[in-house]
Parts: sequence; C-alpha cells; structure tokens
Amino acid sequence: MARMTAELVVSLLDRASGRAQTIKRNLTALQRAERDVYLARNNMRLTRAQVAEERLLDAQEAERQKRLAQWTTA
Repeated sequence: MARMTAELVVSLLDRASGRAQTIKRNLTALQRAERDVYLARNNMRLTRAQVAEERLLDAQEAERQKRLAQWTTA
C-alpha cells in the first residue's frame, strides 16, 4: 500500500508541479533502502557485478529520461 501511495504522489506531483524529479529521486532512494533492508534481513549481499549492472541501468534510464524530456520540449 505504501508503495502504491508513493507512486501516486509522484504521478500527481509530476502533473501539478516541477518538483517531480526530486520526488522520483527520493522514491528511488527509498526503494534502494528497502532492498538493502531486505538483503540485510536475509543475510544476503549484492555482488560487484550486480552493483555495476545496477549503476549501468540507472545511467541508461537517466539518459533515456533526458532524451525523452528533450524530445517532448522540442
């Protein structure tokens, strides 16, 4: 329920104001924190390859969002 509420807030603020990027960043940080807690509770860790892959995917997503924003404003 909390996850759905957070996504709804991001969606509403995205349409209502320019603060959506900050909120999306905070939501991503919250999701990472939730994952870290889950891994810690189960005595698990991400490998270096998994961390590198996550960073690569984050960079690709940021680039895609940047291109999409440029395309919609052009």
